[in-house]
This record gives sequence, structure tokens and C-alpha cells, in this order.
Amino acid sequence: MNSLRLTLLIPLLFCFSWGLANSIPYTGKISILGVNYHGDAQFRFSLHDGNGTTHWENGQSGETIKVSVQNGRYEVFLGGQGMNSLTPELFLKNDPLYLKVEFDLGDGLQHLAPDQLITSTPRALVAEVAKMAESMPSGSISRDMLNAEVLSQLEGKELSDSSAPSVITRDMLSEDIRLDLNKTISITRNMLPSDVLADLNKTVSITRDMLPVDVLADLNKSAPAVGPITLSMLDAEVTAKLDQNTTLADGSVTTAKLDATILKYLKPEITSQPQAQAVYTDTNTTFSVTAEGKYLTYQWKKDGVDLAGETNATLNITDANATLHDGNYSVVVSNDFGSVESDISEFLVSSFSVNSIPNIELWLDSSDSSTITLNNGKVSIWHDKSGNENNATQTLVNKQPEFGQDQNGKFVRFTSSYTSGGADSVLADNYLILSPVSGKSSFFVIDHDGSKLSMLLGSKDSQKSYILIGSNDFAISLDGYNKSPGPLDIGNWWFNGTFQSTGRDLGARGQIPLNTPSMHSVIYELDDPMFSFYRIGSYRDNKAGFGGKIREIIIFNGYLTEADRQNIEGYLAHKWSLTTNLPADHPYKNKSP
Repeated sequence: MNSLRLTLLIPLLFCFSWGLANSIPYTGKISILGVNYHGDAQFRFSLHDGNGTTHWENGQSGETIKVSVQNGRYEVFLGGQGMNSLTPELFLKNDPLYLKVEFDLGDGLQHLAPDQLITSTPRALVAEVAKMAESMPSGSISRDMLNAEVLSQLEGKELSDSSAPSVITRDMLSEDIRLDLNKTISITRNMLPSDVLADLNKTVSITRDMLPVDVLADLNKSAPAVGPITLSMLDAEVTAKLDQNTTLADGSVTTAKLDATILKYLKPEITSQPQAQAVYTDTNTTFSVTAEGKYLTYQWKKDGVDLAGETNATLNITDANATLHDGNYSVVVSNDFGSVESDISEFLVSSFSVNSIPNIELWLDSSDSSTITLNNGKVSIWHDKSGNENNATQTLVNKQPEFGQDQNGKFVRFTSSYTSGGADSVLADNYLILSPVSGKSSFFVIDHDGSKLSMLLGSKDSQKSYILIGSNDFAISLDGYNKSPGPLDIGNWWFNGTFQSTGRDLGARGQIPLNTPSMHSVIYELDDPMFSFYRIGSYRDNKAGFGGKIREIIIFNGYLTEADRQNIEGYLAHKWSLTTNLPADHPYKNKSP
């Protein structure tokens, strides 16, 4: 039976009486699913020899007897109460004998296994009855018929007359004997025969009419009149099993304990961690996290303390300064099923500022998206951060460059449609226009795409100054390709912080990597008012467009000292993850300025 579990507690109490012939008292207990049964039920009792042969039944074949069960316990007289009588020969001729008990709740007889062996006491009864058949009334037991063990357990009580009939009651037994009689014997499934197991697997429906009065009273109790079930109403065993992430709302339990194998699919999962950053005073930056899950919420922390109002996937830091912003940052991502905290990311603000270097004229920084004005994803204005309002602009929609981001950071991308065949056949795809900017010291972080002829900065109209970057070239010019009387030493060039060359044709000769950020520092040696820039991404008349990504441009209208040049290089290298490219003796190889 799957829905009905009967527990048989089997202490056999044989109370022998000389006044009660041919019957044996028997006490048993029944519980259903751990609850003591209470009420009347039909029972069937029989004795068999263990080989399948039945030697005694309480009545005709299949006949039952009604027995009252009180809180799981019942008592009957086997051979009495209208049952077939027990004859002395029954125990004398059949050794051993087993008692089989069957119980009926209206759905057929259920076998209460295992069957109980009739032990030495009834056998002694039969033997002595046979010896004293002529001298004692049928069913009588004298003290001489009891063995020494039984006599020693009678708590020292003496029978007034050993030859007179007497009754051995429970009160006459010692406490340890009574405890043994009251013990519950646990029966496991592997102790049961196959027919009993088959009965146990049957489905039995229990109706309210079959339940005892105390169980019905519990079922009929009213739930709390007002309000939900709160934690204070639960016992310690239940509250101990509630998941530690249970969400409580208005005192009610809203999340049940889930198996860990299910919970891991419901809790948030961080797929992209916030990254440590070193930024510079008065710059803007962001921390961001990417997570998967449903109904996510975010809470950013600084040094373990919640940041008020910072509850988005991105944390914006504006006008960074060391006093307010230096620290360790993390974010907790949560939903109804749990939470997860990100890695700790260090944030440091350097006191160095680009604007602290004298004579700054132009500063374009693609990492600061607040300086980019977009038109359908294209750059219409790239704002100057130097404070000089030398903004780079483009009103022609088809000439506006693209703004984007890759694994190396943000960028402004330019394309070039250069084809060989002379200057007039070259047409720049896109470029930005500047107010004329005089450059004596310039710094660039760029990704060159390999275009053969690529004008990073160019002049306007009759002015022919430009900076050219190609797959094999880095050159500076005042008035075009044929300057007379020939190449002049007009510039010093550092590539990723390492000195390269001087002159007009600075001769990269294949050193500039393709599609990889690289840093170029140029200090001009010619003080010429004509040496100025008007376009970013092309030479004059839209010719020779630059192909690649520009990440940052800084131009000073003055000659920088070595210390200032190295400060700018250290700033750019740490900002754009180029420190591994700096020479070993560079002062900012391992620290930012």
C-alpha cells in the first residue's frame, strides 16, 4: 500500500489464568502513516506452523471479529470472545506455531507482518496441562509449571496458595519486563515476505470516517483569521530549513528553499567584471558590469560601503579627483533568487593633468564620450578638452567619421579610398575640420589600417604642411613632396616612447603595427608660422585620407622639455595599455605620472 502504512507493535502478553480456560490474552498496536489508529475495526487471527498450514482460526474461513482500538492499542483473548477455542493439543503437536494478524479498514484484509512465534510460555502451558490433566481443572497453571526465570521476575510477590488458581497480572511484573512489553519493534521492507510487500504497494484511500476523533479535531481547526503565515508562526525545524536568501515582504515568506542544481540557473551570473583603472584628475570615466539573469538589480560599493543612488549596471565618475574617488569598487547584482558580488576593482586618480603642461592648443580624447557629438552614429563634433574651443567638426554627413569601441577602448574611425594615379585622383572618405592649429609638439595614439598614403593631419589651401603616416612611413612636410632645397631636419620622433629619427622623412620603415594602438611623439625643430593643421584625417582639398582609428591627439604650441614629453607619454601609455611597449628605462614604465 503506497498511501496506507500499518505499523504493528508486537509485544505478546500471555496472562495465564486458571479461571479462564483455553484462551490467551494478546495485546497489539496499530498506527497509520505514523498516526495511532483510533476506533473499531475488523480483525482476523490464525495460528500456522510456518510452512503454510493453518492449525487454528478465530472463526470460519475468512470470518473476522470486531475489535475496539484505543489510541492505537487493542487487546483480545485468543480462543475467547466468541472465537474457536484453543486446545492443549494444539501447542503440544505443533512446534513451533506463529500468530498471524489481519486488519480490515473497509478495503480488504491487510496482513500485519511479520507473524509472531509462540514462545516457550505457551509450550510450557501445554506440557504441564498434559501432565496434570487428571489432577487440575482444564486450563489451570500452577507455580510449579512456571520456570525459574518467570518466577524471579514477579517482583518477589508470593502467591498465597500455590495449589489454588491465581492470575499473573501486569502489576506483578517488574518494570524492565513491562518496558519490554511496551517496546515498538520496527519492521523493514526487506523483512517482509513477497505477499506482504505486494499488499504494502497497494493504494488505500483513507476517508475522514476512518480517522480517529483527535485527528478530525485537528483537521477542523481554523486557520488564522487575519494575515499571512509569518516566521514567528513557524517552528524551529521549519525556519531552519528556509533558504538563507529567502525574501520576506510584509512579514510573509515568498521564496521557498530550492535545490542548488536549480537555483544556479535562477541566480544572477556576472559575465563581464569591472576593470581596475588609473585615471587622471578632472577626467571622466565609468565602471561597468555585465550580468545574466531575470529582473536584475545593481548596487555599487566603494571600499565595501554602498554608494547612494548608484543602482545601474554602469557607474559614472565625473571630474575625477583622488580625495573623492580613490578606492576599491565592486557591484552586487541581485534578483529574487540570490545575489553575487563582482571582483574588487582598484581605482586610482593621478594628480597629473594634461592641461598642466604649458601652451596646450588641442586635446581630442575619444575615451571621453562626453566630448563626442553624434549624428546617427557618426561624429559631427569632436570637442576640444584643452579649453581653447578648437573643436573638430564636420557638417557633411557623408564625410563624418564613425565613433565606436573595441577591446582596446573607444575610437574615432576614418576610412580612406586612396588609389594610385596622382594626387588629383585621391579622395578622402571622411575627415574633420579644425580652426588652424599651430603644432610644435604633437602626440598621437592611433591604429593604422595599412593604407599606403595616409594623411593624419593636413593643411588648408596653399599651405602644404602635413603629417603623413603610411604602412612604411612617418613623415613631416612644410610644402609638399618636393620641398626645395631638399629634406630638412624639422622633427624628432619617438615611437612608443623610444627615439626613432630626425628629419622630414622620419622613416618608420615597417615599424608601425597595423590595427594595433601605437603612440607617436613628435617635437618639431622648425619655428614656421606656416606650419599649422586644418584637417584631421586628410590633406588639403580632401586628398590622401587617413585610414584607421584615432584614439587621442594632443598638440602644444611650444617645444616640450624631455620631462614634459615623458609625462605625456606616461599618461598615454597607462591610459591606453601601452606600458609594455615603453622602453625599460622610461620613468613611467611601471607607474603613471
